[in-house]
Amino acid sequence: MDDLVRTRLLLETWMLTRSIEIGTERLARKDDQDPRLMNEEWNIRHAAFHSALMGGCDSVIQQQFCRQLYDRADRYRRLSLAVEQGPRDIDREHEAIAKAALDRDVARATGLLSEHYERTAAFLRQHLPD
Repeated sequence: MDDLVRTRLLLETWMLTRSIEIGTERLARKDDQDPRLMNEEWNIRHAAFHSALMGGCDSVIQQQFCRQLYDRADRYRRLSLAVEQGPRDIDREHEAIAKAALDRDVARATGLLSEHYERTAAFLRQHLPD
């Protein structure tokens, strides 16, 4: 997981930088019937959000690679719901990342993206065996 997070951060912060240089409706993250499960419509839109952040990057190969990394991280996103404790405002995190990207603030956008991924990883480290 740590290798995956580091690789995603390395690649996606660079791609977000390129997207900003070149170039929303609320939906519950959790399933209404079982809050330990992900709302699949939210998951689809979440993937589109992260893809859009990288969409302005001019490297097709890296965009494809980021989609693969995103897909590999899906099991960790799902696991985080099952063991989630305490409040975390994912929508606010996404809004802040999007605003920074739209403002073309590379340092803030990449910093917020890094924090977003690291929060999930740090939380899961507490619940995964070594």
